Amino acid sequence: MRTVIGFICLALLLWVERASATEWPLTVSVHQQVLNELTPQVVKRRLEEATRSAPTLPTSEPNGCNVRFKVDGPVRPFASPTTPKDINGPADLEAVHRETAHVKIVRQINYCWGSPPWLGCAWRDGNRPKTMIISAQGLQVGFKHILWAHEFGHTTGLPHRRGDDPLMTPCALSYITININAQECQCFRAGPGGACASMPDPHVLCSGPGH
Repeated sequence: MRTVIGFICLALLLWVERASATEWPLTVSVHQQVLNELTPQVVKRRLEEATRSAPTLPTSEPNGCNVRFKVDGPVRPFASPTTPKDINGPADLEAVHRETAHVKIVRQINYCWGSPPWLGCAWRDGNRPKTMIISAQGLQVGFKHILWAHEFGHTTGLPHRRGDDPLMTPCALSYITININAQECQCFRAGPGGACASMPDPHVLCSGPGH
């Protein structure tokens, strides 16, 4: 009887954990040249690999921030044939932001806020909604799940910050830049357009290379 009760309790705990998770389905569009080089199947597989890891709170919060991402629907080419494949200036960046998808993949990002090189960019001048832009190189790096989560954080309104290997670092991302605090977790759960969307961006600088 105790064994049965134990299994029931475990099942309930797992159900509660799943029920409390926040999952964000994200649509993806890709410049046609990137699709010609990688194919939609490869792009989707790499993005799905990137969504399997979720942001984690510091070790003082053992339950972590139960947020998940998934690719929503098929990977589609950019709607406009005039949208550039490379971002070389503010006009290019704005054109890519205007594509109708949560995540946009281009060949190269040569212009964004901060210091190059950029594997991803969500910065947008003014108060217009931010979207996630990932370069073809950023799609292939080993820590792409961290890049994905970092740029999603910006779309919720989160700025860069310094600290103990924070996910929202202004410096180069790596396998160890994974920590988010409780406020950042709330922003991840609220998502784009939520309560954090109007947070001020102090433009925290890094003395090392950007991301």
